[in-house]
Amino acid sequence: MVVQAQKLARMEEAVRVLIRGLGEDLDREGLRDTPKRVAKALLDCTRGYHQDTSSTLGTALFHEPIVHQGDEGVVVVRDIDFASTSEETLLPFHGRCHVAYRPKDGVVLGLSKLARLTKQYAKRLQTQERLAAEVLVALQGSLECHGVAVVLQARHLSNSAAPEERTTACVSGVYAAKGSSYLEELLALLDLEDLPASAVHNLDVSTPGSDLAAALRPGCPRGGASDGGVPAPGTPDPSEKDTDGDSDDLVLEAPCCCDEMESAMQQLIAELGENPHRPGLAGSARRYVMSLLASTSGYNQHSQVLGGGQAQDSSACPSSAQTQTQGQGQAQQELGPGRSSLAAGGCARGCCCGAGASAQGSGAGGLTPRSPQALGGRRGRSGASGPTQLQEGPLQGAVVTCLPFSSQCEHHMLPFYGNLMVAYFPSEDSVRPSGSGAAPSGSDGSAAGMLPAAAVEAAVTMYTQRLQVQERITHQVADEVEAMLRALSSDAVSSSSQGVTERGAQGAGDAAAEAQPGAARGGVMVVCDAAHMCMVARGVENHSGSTTSFAVRGAFAGRPELRRAVLRLFREQ
Repeated sequence: MVVQAQKLARMEEAVRVLIRGLGEDLDREGLRDTPKRVAKALLDCTRGYHQDTSSTLGTALFHEPIVHQGDEGVVVVRDIDFASTSEETLLPFHGRCHVAYRPKDGVVLGLSKLARLTKQYAKRLQTQERLAAEVLVALQGSLECHGVAVVLQARHLSNSAAPEERTTACVSGVYAAKGSSYLEELLALLDLEDLPASAVHNLDVSTPGSDLAAALRPGCPRGGASDGGVPAPGTPDPSEKDTDGDSDDLVLEAPCCCDEMESAMQQLIAELGENPHRPGLAGSARRYVMSLLASTSGYNQHSQVLGGGQAQDSSACPSSAQTQTQGQGQAQQELGPGRSSLAAGGCARGCCCGAGASAQGSGAGGLTPRSPQALGGRRGRSGASGPTQLQEGPLQGAVVTCLPFSSQCEHHMLPFYGNLMVAYFPSEDSVRPSGSGAAPSGSDGSAAGMLPAAAVEAAVTMYTQRLQVQERITHQVADEVEAMLRALSSDAVSSSSQGVTERGAQGAGDAAAEAQPGAARGGVMVVCDAAHMCMVARGVENHSGSTTSFAVRGAFAGRPELRRAVLRLFREQ
């Protein structure tokens, strides 16, 4: 008990180093207990190191004489939910496991044992290929069956908003034979007949060209429990590697304390009983730090000013200029939690924070509106290819944009991702006829009264790329869009008042009154739907659930029929 408490204390301190490296305030309410929660979550996600898989199957073997007759048939257990942690990225991957075997001598296995075995091997630092291989070898060794096939369909989390599903199969025995009808039948049952041959790995030791040695190369983790199963290998799944280039390319964009953050991550890996320098894990700590910094690049972005079409340039690190540190305490109170301005107490991104933010491009920091076919959240929600102004129905005149997003849960530092819809009514002040002085269209070619698409995308990026909670994101984006609409309305009124000075002082006074904050008659509704890895990777393992939140401002606040129309549109898309 004392040893475990000491381990937790060391892990908590390592997590504090990571949070401080982001420039966050460890004393604010949402982060006070985060180090403890993260430490416990990491231990829970890797508890498989301390579970004896050799005894999992031994007590659940049953002899069924009728199965021994004929060709003994095939047993397929489908849709075993699992969640694991990639040793390459140290981020979660989760999905479904399908296990098939052809019994021998009438011996069958208790079905629950297959799920238990899968989850035990999943609760380690893994690769998708090795996870499938370990389940196969354990089953083949205990059953002595005619053949085993393990198929994994998994989503690997990264900084992209819609993780792509990858499918891997490991086969042995009758499933590994060339042109195996058993494998073809299994893939037909799983609707995976188009699975490429490169995704199928032959682990039959009796077959020439078997991939067994490569899939199960030992990695020698230290401190793990004795396990009669397959030793932990160290060969990462090539499909998990960084496709954007070597992670060392990002070193110049790392914060001043990047090395300290990397050491803290290596300490966490070691506390789990693993060797952070073994093949497969070497470099993972650095990659994780780079990924964490990329997914929190929103700290370096600030609200845009739409007046004159100019955006406020505030990408510089606050601590790089003393003038910016003045009044930061007051600014932090105004911004609220999750809107950290990186106040003094650590130059988290140092002299290179601007480069780090801009380097993300279309990754974590660069959201792009998706077409209905391309936009993918956990449930495949989609929106128009950019802002769309509706022409009919209760939302006639409203502008709708749907964007994918990813963020980091500030409670467990695990990703959550999904889609966010922004619907707003352009304020009446900003869509006056051109004769009254208002521009007929936006500077980016959008219709009069519509916000520039880039401004809405930037608002979503600014608040999602931080340590966050979903509910806060929803309201922050709603407030930001409402503020931009007011600024746009103020510009339109100002332009109009300059062109009608002949109306006299009374007319100018009316125009000025219309430009006051809150006078805009538009409205904003933001709907956010996300899958949370803290609901998947930890004990609850709610794989099919999602969380939806929405916030309303202006016209949407008092009109339920408008809210229902937006929710219906979000559901349908």
